[in-house]
Amino acid sequence: MHFSRYSFEVVVSNGLIHVIGGRKKGAALNSIDIYKPKTNTWSLKTLSKDFG
Repeated sequence: MHFSRYSFEVVVSNGLIHVIGGRKKGAALNSIDIYKPKTNTWSLKTLSKDFG
């Protein structure tokens, strides 16, 4: 992951692990860390403020 977070959700889809939202230092996060096990790499996506 790009940074630590807590109170997040995890979804596994199409061989990818999505770590969604959560909190960091009390602030809500609007990002998704996506892990690709085949290449052992992470990518970061930001959600729009309208999401949810």
